[in-house]
Amino acid sequence: MLRGPSPPILVYFYPRSPLACHVEPAIGSIVGPVELFSDDVRSSFVMGIETETLLDTKTDRSWRKRLTKFLGHTGLFLLLIAYTVFGGLVFKALEHPTEVATLEEHEALVKECRSDFLKSISKNREASEREFLTFLDKQLNTYEQAVQNAARGGLLVPITEGRQPADLARWNNLQAIFFASTVLTTIGYGNIVPVTTGGRTFCLLFALIGIPLCVSVIADLGSIVANRFTGLPSWLEKVSTTVKSLLSALVALLLLLLYISVGALLFMFLEGEWSFFESFYFCFITMTTIGFGDLVPQKPEYMLLCTVYILIGLGMTSTIIEIVRNEYAKSWKRIQALAEALRKLAEAGGSATEIASLQNEFIQRITMTDNNKSPKQWENAVDTIVRNMSKPKLKEPKIVQIIIYETSV
Repeated sequence: MLRGPSPPILVYFYPRSPLACHVEPAIGSIVGPVELFSDDVRSSFVMGIETETLLDTKTDRSWRKRLTKFLGHTGLFLLLIAYTVFGGLVFKALEHPTEVATLEEHEALVKECRSDFLKSISKNREASEREFLTFLDKQLNTYEQAVQNAARGGLLVPITEGRQPADLARWNNLQAIFFASTVLTTIGYGNIVPVTTGGRTFCLLFALIGIPLCVSVIADLGSIVANRFTGLPSWLEKVSTTVKSLLSALVALLLLLLYISVGALLFMFLEGEWSFFESFYFCFITMTTIGFGDLVPQKPEYMLLCTVYILIGLGMTSTIIEIVRNEYAKSWKRIQALAEALRKLAEAGGSATEIASLQNEFIQRITMTDNNKSPKQWENAVDTIVRNMSKPKLKEPKIVQIIIYETSV
């Protein structure tokens, strides 16, 4: 039987439907719908599509999780930076006008005292030498006091003509932002402080809100640094837990020293007048939040860079100090456990079962302190101790004390 040309067909796919695919004739055809795949093939087809969709969903979720985590860390850090900049600008607005006015007063007073000093010398030429020296000493003391007060207020002496007091003001934008960062990090160099009532009041509120925020950022940075110490090289997998902990603490300390050394080179280059030791000393005092204030960066051009360096370094320092502290605590616990095991072993005078139990506990505890000896060697050593302790001890003779009373009866 001759067949005519095949009628056109339409193929429909339904990935999420029990009918994965079927063929349907075009309009005008007499052929009905035909199933293209069997149930097994259709099920495999559906499972493959759903598995691929699930993998794509997991990949999207993984990227979203990483992006959210990254934005969380970055957002918290940027929030602290923005809060520090805001605080610095407010400090500058509150303190700068008062500082400029104070500098102008000191400058006028120094000029007046110097003029009076010169005039007094010219007027008292005819006085006797003794009277002239007494008068000169009095005028010189007045001038020196004015110069000393001006220097404390930030005025450079000798006064340069043409230089305005506003140019000498320390409360500029960058210096104020750096001061705000020292408040939040509780370093407090003390080289610049608010003197107005408004500035001191704002400092209290600024620190009350900002210090917890700064601590959160430092803890967040510390967690990022701490996560870098979780993975160890493959050749350290068979090393004991104690050695791994000590190596982690050692690597952490070396990393801190490296970070401080890099900062020391940076500050030595930026300051120009600092030696490497002075720069290293400043970085160490800063990272440990001691903040003596004897060495403080003087160039405001890189104050923002210094602020970022301090924030990152504080996160590293807090984490590394915590790692070292944990090692101290673990060592102390091992010593206490060893002492407790020795005490129990020394006091054991009961059954053999009790002594054997204490012996096993003693071996487990002292093995933690030295992994170079095998458990068999420790067992032999403890057996020797137990045998020595189990030997019968010679009883010391009891002392009988006789008391004789002499009375008048």
